Amino acid sequence: MIVQIDISFLLLVITGFFLGSLIVYGLDFIISKLQQRKSAMLIAKEVIKEAIKEEKSETSPPTIHVSLINVLSFIQLAMSMRIFTLENIVEYARIPKETAIKLTNEAVRAGILEEYWYRKRKVYRLNPEAKWYREFARISTICAEGKKLSLKGKLIKIGRNLREKLIGQGIKNIFYIEFNEEEGPELKYFIDFSELICLLLEESKYITDISLLSKTSPMMLIKGTKIIISQVITKPHERELENQLCAEIFEDSDEKLVAKILENISKSLSGKKIVSEKDFLEALKSIEKLGA
Repeated sequence: MIVQIDISFLLLVITGFFLGSLIVYGLDFIISKLQQRKSAMLIAKEVIKEAIKEEKSETSPPTIHVSLINVLSFIQLAMSMRIFTLENIVEYARIPKETAIKLTNEAVRAGILEEYWYRKRKVYRLNPEAKWYREFARISTICAEGKKLSLKGKLIKIGRNLREKLIGQGIKNIFYIEFNEEEGPELKYFIDFSELICLLLEESKYITDISLLSKTSPMMLIKGTKIIISQVITKPHERELENQLCAEIFEDSDEKLVAKILENISKSLSGKKIVSEKDFLEALKSIEKLGA
């Protein structure tokens, strides 16, 4: 799970849209628990426990508390996956489909989520450009273990048209691993702060695994996330270095198509001394020329 330090404001916004004033009484409690890095479901259970105690009732939680669990589960999934489908919400957050549809529709109208299309189904992305999230690219993000990770110079912002093309081709995220001659492979650039990216930043051994295993396999599965890998050869000195261009994909993405797209991008990057932020972005923009 990924929790961003502006989560208190996010929770206030979403609560206002979905539940109204009936549960505002519990927000201070929820926010204080979020700041302690507790999971959304644990927080919801504590809220319900406190409410039932106040009501001196042992009956099932009232509907309002069930709604609270749904909202918190929705927030947890959105902050963690960043790009997801309605099916993901139902399966992983365990929210009824009808409720999930209402939540996503309201979040899109509020600008909290962006809506895209992949294989005739909607794909949602947590919008870092929303007003409550405007500091996203400049501040540290707090991950599950509470570690502060700097995104400066790593998170590359792309336009909506390019993102539509990527998602339309089955690509959720693209990231670049650069081989540092002194430090070894390191995560250099990415276009979305996904759950996998957080994992790579926290545990560098996964970056090393990608770098090593990519020599024998162009596809890997890391903690349930499927990635396609293409080699980028740079030559900062006399020695050639192998770097990796990687794409996070959907479970049903066309792996051959994604591999071909990555190969074309890799060719435009290979041969350089180093791949700069500008080089990376310009290479990605070639995808905009692809047909729908």
